[in-house]
Amino acid sequence: MTLSDAKEYVLYEVRREKRITLRNLIIVVVLILIGIILAVKYLLPILSQQITNVPTYVKFVLPLALLLSAAYPLMRVWKILKHGEQVEEAFSLISQGEECRIVSETDDYLTVIPYGKRSRIQMDPIAYLGVMIKNKSYVLPVHFRSGSAELKRVLTGTDEGAYKEVMDELYNKPQSNTLFDKAAVKSQAERAPITLKPVAEFRSFAEKELAPTLASMEKGRSASHGMFKTSTIVAVAFVVVMMILAFTGVLNFSSQTSVLYFIIGFVVFGFLLSFVSMQQAKKKMAGTEDYTQLKSKIFSRVVHYISPDFQYIEKGHIGLGDLLASFLFRQERYDLTGGDQIVGHYNGVPFQSCNLTLTYRPMVRKENESDRVAFYGNYFVARSPKTFEHPIVIHPVKSFFGTLNDNDIAAYLNTGGERIRLEDPEFQKMFEVYCDDQITARYVLTPAFMERLKKLNERYKGQVYIAINTDNIVIATNRGNALNSVDSPIGALFQKIDLNLVTEVYEELIEQLQMIETLKLSGQ
Repeated sequence: MTLSDAKEYVLYEVRREKRITLRNLIIVVVLILIGIILAVKYLLPILSQQITNVPTYVKFVLPLALLLSAAYPLMRVWKILKHGEQVEEAFSLISQGEECRIVSETDDYLTVIPYGKRSRIQMDPIAYLGVMIKNKSYVLPVHFRSGSAELKRVLTGTDEGAYKEVMDELYNKPQSNTLFDKAAVKSQAERAPITLKPVAEFRSFAEKELAPTLASMEKGRSASHGMFKTSTIVAVAFVVVMMILAFTGVLNFSSQTSVLYFIIGFVVFGFLLSFVSMQQAKKKMAGTEDYTQLKSKIFSRVVHYISPDFQYIEKGHIGLGDLLASFLFRQERYDLTGGDQIVGHYNGVPFQSCNLTLTYRPMVRKENESDRVAFYGNYFVARSPKTFEHPIVIHPVKSFFGTLNDNDIAAYLNTGGERIRLEDPEFQKMFEVYCDDQITARYVLTPAFMERLKKLNERYKGQVYIAINTDNIVIATNRGNALNSVDSPIGALFQKIDLNLVTEVYEELIEQLQMIETLKLSGQ
């Protein structure tokens, strides 16, 4: 996908969004006009006889409330109609070389119809990417469930050539004696071998190169966190005082004057609190680094410390097709979100790794029912030097209480055949192995291999899921990591930024790469 392809992809969804919004607006306006006509004809005569018994302030508050209730949908319609201009401006800036940061991903429905007391029909789904360019926010509509991983890579300026090279080697079947194979072998030979440096050596590097930026970010984060706590405490105190005054009778809401004073006081207090908080935040954060850019400014350098040839894509992640091809999960209509994608070659072995959240949304559900989380953790894929005709999936054995504390992953896992009984009783207690061919399973799961998997499972506290398909080995750890703790501005607000955090990230990265060595991918 090129930048022009990405622009057309987004503009297509803009046109769809506009078309559906205008259709819905026309329907709503017609229904409102019908309601007004009926109200004037049948309800107005009745209300005019009783309006004298209503307090004076209600006569003004009620129409104002109706106008305010209509303001939000009208403002939303206006923003939707302006999305085309936003998209043109955003892509113009990106084409000029401006940095594009993806700050949010949200799902929504363009058509929502109330149904019953607590139910509603949601139609015309759409997704939005929130991006930041030159300190200005843009909202880009994208197709729901289509997967925006490729789009995000284009927007953030990823080297698509290097990325596709790794993906081709990772997922395409090798063809002997082809020019592609010869080129791949040559490129691998030219790459310098990667030696994973000890944690102590990395920490020395971080203290020298990263510590000043980390300290500046922590100062800004600490100031923001302090202002957040202060604002929260003051707001809660104000509400408590108002409740006390109301219960003690000081504020008498039966009096029009008291109600008016309360509204004015609430508005003035909110304005003053916001103004003072913003001024204090600007003063305390002057000269500090933006802590919300921790990943792009710090973690990318950690990745490149291991190898400058590795690509770090902050908002990138595996696509749905590649995930389903891994054979670890059943075929379902999943939604994928993720980030922290690392792509490259580790000593001749192509791999990709990313943090991933896999959710499933049932077609029929209650209004307040949330999506089911099928997976939340790190998803690591490496090329296997051998081809296995019969896929193998390996699941950890969970205790009753372990299952209760887990997400819904068990309901979406693939078994891939009959359960294989192995001779290692300790391994049998830790894992369930499924394969439709006993010979293949026993060939792969040698005593040495099983011993390495047991240690890997202990390292990740019984949350290791493995799939060995025809060409790749997948290792999915169903637990969050250090990068997840700063995945959002809110999360980063409550996470102390220091050398310990960065060191933990480095340890987790080299553990991922050691998986290749653990499974002896590079030597087989």
